[in-house]
Amino acid sequence: MGSSDTLIHARRLEKRYRLYANPADRLIASLAPRSRQAADEVIALQPLSFRIHKGETVGIVGRNGSGKSTLLQLICGTLQPSGGSVSVQGRIGALLELGSGFNPDFTGLENIFLNGAILGLSQLEIETRLEAILNFADIGGFVERPVRTYSSGMALRLAFAVQACIDPDILVIDEALAVGDETFQKKCFNRLSELKEKGTSILFVTHSCPSIVQHCDRALLLDRGKARWFGNPEVTTTLYQRLTSSRDKTWSRAHINLGIQLTQARRKEALATNASPAVGHTPGTTEQASEQTPLQPFLDRQLKPETTQQYPDRGLRIEAIQILGPDGQPANTLPLHTPFSLQFDYFSEQAFEHIRFACHIGNAQGMRVTGQVYPSVHSYLPSVEAEQSFCITFQFIGGLQPGLYFVGGGVQLRSEEAFLHRVIDLKALRILESEERHSFGVCDLSAQPPELRPLAQRPAPAGT
Repeated sequence: MGSSDTLIHARRLEKRYRLYANPADRLIASLAPRSRQAADEVIALQPLSFRIHKGETVGIVGRNGSGKSTLLQLICGTLQPSGGSVSVQGRIGALLELGSGFNPDFTGLENIFLNGAILGLSQLEIETRLEAILNFADIGGFVERPVRTYSSGMALRLAFAVQACIDPDILVIDEALAVGDETFQKKCFNRLSELKEKGTSILFVTHSCPSIVQHCDRALLLDRGKARWFGNPEVTTTLYQRLTSSRDKTWSRAHINLGIQLTQARRKEALATNASPAVGHTPGTTEQASEQTPLQPFLDRQLKPETTQQYPDRGLRIEAIQILGPDGQPANTLPLHTPFSLQFDYFSEQAFEHIRFACHIGNAQGMRVTGQVYPSVHSYLPSVEAEQSFCITFQFIGGLQPGLYFVGGGVQLRSEEAFLHRVIDLKALRILESEERHSFGVCDLSAQPPELRPLAQRPAPAGT
């Protein structure tokens, strides 16, 4: 894409704030900038350069306080940069805060005309779009009532309807869609697709990685005001998921190397299918082009659950759980379709009869996706001796869909419903996204990729 297609161009854009000990110091500094009043400097956004092209959808992800909203406000002009610049071409629509731009004492109808005027539309242009706005918002007679009487969902409906129906050149959304119900969210994303086809550039902040992968051409990962990655959405969201589970205060070089490896794997897959690859890069980092082997399972030591629960044991306990890759080595981050196993280590302080062992794998929403039982669902191990250490290995074919999962398990006697020991979310397991994915849903039950083949030729009709 050429420079004529660039709608947003940031050049070393940055934002800093100075925090003063008291209002008097702030007043002195504003009246006499060279007075050097003591102040703490907070860097909300470190120098960042990028271009966003016409018709491109870009997602922005990052933990709270990473600078996402600051960046959007700089693009929209509601904040002034401390350094660098950002140029924006065309009409920009924005949902930076729920209800922002609305006068709470005005009716919904009055706010439609007010917002339209602010966005540069004449009264005739607003009236031409009014029916479409009202139909999209679908809030009925509430449009004649003051906005302060609206629920958050109704305010979102009206705000999005106004911004999406003015046919903006650029639409900026800051997590506002998270407020709406699922039906309205689907309606919004359909409208975003329509705008994209018309050439509208879309930027939106969200914590939903599936939304980023599904709707974005590129994605930007911010952390503590610094751009950590900008490129392929699947690569970006994988790095973001690793960052959210990291306790480390610094961004490890290993994460960047993983991003480069993932991006090169995506490019290699795209070239193999004669597709046009989405090039990912780290801002300020030169990506070395080289032949890469496919991504291998690895152990991410920072990937640890924060929801672990261990119940008291009654004479037999689960001492440890290991996630093992297909080579038998510890690995908790696996490419899609990679077989793995769970090794449970046990210690029995006393003897037990008729005992059964189980493991389970759940997703981030708490759903038990799958699990296994030893010896089987309908049988029990005859006995376990006292003072005995042993392990059980549960093997899986690799049918989990991309995402984050949690591993737990339990031990149960036939004569009791209560567990001898039970652990929940003791280990975390991440399955990486892949462009070569043919299935969807909770798990992958496909035996092989779908196959296209011609049917046998039908016999000609009689009498021809």
